[in-house]
Amino acid sequence: MNGEAVKQIQETSGIPEVIKQLSALKGVALVPDGMALRSTQEFGEVATHYVQSFVTSSIPDFIEYNEKFGSEHATCFVDSDEMKARTIFDLGEPLTPGHKKHDARFVTKQTAAFTDLLDIVNQNLSQKKAAEFIESWGDIIKVSSVSGSMPTAEAAKSIRDMTIDSARSVSSQVSDFGAKMSAMEEIEARNKDKIPAEFVFSCVPFWGFESRKILVKISIITGEEKPMLNFRVFLKEKLMEDLGEELKEIFVNGLQESGIDLFIGRVV
Repeated sequence: MNGEAVKQIQETSGIPEVIKQLSALKGVALVPDGMALRSTQEFGEVATHYVQSFVTSSIPDFIEYNEKFGSEHATCFVDSDEMKARTIFDLGEPLTPGHKKHDARFVTKQTAAFTDLLDIVNQNLSQKKAAEFIESWGDIIKVSSVSGSMPTAEAAKSIRDMTIDSARSVSSQVSDFGAKMSAMEEIEARNKDKIPAEFVFSCVPFWGFESRKILVKISIITGEEKPMLNFRVFLKEKLMEDLGEELKEIFVNGLQESGIDLFIGRVV
């Protein structure tokens, strides 16, 4: 008996036991290809389970999909840090886990206004760029100076007309509207018109969310030849926390009648 014959006997000796185990399974068959298991699901009249992932940025569509495919074995995980959600429809139970091959994923989509705001904050802006931003979103911006509200056109003009004056000094002081440095030169922003101190940016941050009034502080930087401006979202961390809470409330309320379990967190 040669080696090939011995190998053939070894490969076929376990066939009865394998057939016995396969009798309890659906959608697989034993084929003569090195005793490999192959799925026959694609040849059946219906599939044995879903193998698909639904991805959307639409809150109504995500909820509707959950309601259509939800069952007692489905679980939704809401990640408020990453502003995402994922429902696994075939998660199963601790003693009878599912395949986890059918899920729905929600990813928040920023609006154009909120994206533009986040792109421009916390950086040194030229007078031209700062003024153009205020003009571009003038219909949703309310600008204020230290003395009260001011029209957006006036605010943009005052930013464009701002100049740097020099004077001798040895004092040291820094504020939102000027900088006096402990050097031979005192540099301070001067403007004949009122200087904008802050603005309220009213927008919907993410599609499907409620509109919010976002307070943005304006600082003037006078360390260069020309004034620079810096926009800073006031209490930005709290804003993002509030948006995370809103996301949780949306899905807690939207899925409460679907029978789907919901957890705050993510699966990795």
